Amino acid sequence: MTRRDIWRLEVHFWPLALIANEEPYEVCGWIPKQQVGAYRAYAFLFDHPPSKEDFLAVCAVLPWTAVWEDTLLPLLDLKENPWPQVAWVCKAAHTDLTKEGRQIGRIEIDRQRIYQNETHPRPDFPPRG
Repeated sequence: MTRRDIWRLEVHFWPLALIANEEPYEVCGWIPKQQVGAYRAYAFLFDHPPSKEDFLAVCAVLPWTAVWEDTLLPLLDLKENPWPQVAWVCKAAHTDLTKEGRQIGRIEIDRQRIYQNETHPRPDFPPRG
């Protein structure tokens, strides 16, 4: 059995709750329109500690992240929202995203260990006949 480290980048982002002055809360699955404070967290997996450039490259490829071009991605360029600094010796890091002094989201990066079965070579038997 082999052990591997993967890095999980989780994005929590609730701009509608900020506009409606409601307390944000995380939900799983479908969100009805009348629940403005509800948001869904999104997770991205990497095999190395993700940098901001890695995250932007993933967002450029995935079509459903295009809605973040005007809302979330400009927040990452602000000085008040630094990228979480993680390295191989760190277990996790996070940054609260703020806009005009109010928290609008959070980016969390954590390392997780996964265990995989090793492949075993199959013996080659001579053909019968």
